[in-house]
Amino acid sequence: MNNRLKLAIARAQLAKAKRAQLAKAKRAQKGPTIYAAGKIWYAPMFRALRDSFNIISRWIDLDDEHWIVKTRKDILWEQCLQDSTSADMMIIWSGKHDEEQRGVLVELGQALAAGKFVYLINSGASFEANGGSDAAYTHHPRFIKIKAKEPHVGFGMAVKHWQELHTQRVSG
Repeated sequence: MNNRLKLAIARAQLAKAKRAQLAKAKRAQKGPTIYAAGKIWYAPMFRALRDSFNIISRWIDLDDEHWIVKTRKDILWEQCLQDSTSADMMIIWSGKHDEEQRGVLVELGQALAAGKFVYLINSGASFEANGGSDAAYTHHPRFIKIKAKEPHVGFGMAVKHWQELHTQRVSG
């Protein structure tokens, strides 16, 4: 390999490393990494919230026609497991009280098992005691309930709470 080619490769590698470093710094400015969870029809809302929050949920980028969604839900669930356990925190948006949650319940268990805080914005039937369940998981010390009419407000409240706890742990 000649010297010009070596130099070009070295410059390309440096540029790539610098772009990655800048991207990481930009994400850090948005605060903690967040796994956003909720019904599939909230995906566009979660994507819009990325402008203000560091949402890492990959599932929100997949539409109903994506090959993973259509034919390989095992891959989708593996991505959700990776994202929900690697994020700093999880935020669940419960838009309507009667929306039945199933996948979210699995994801919140994964996040709690990984030591993460889980924030539920609003509530829903799936998160409340009924004849078949006492919803005991909602009493976990890292399961926090928040009331907010707007997702942006609720996400902001959750991040603020998480940052306050994180600051206390670091300084205390």
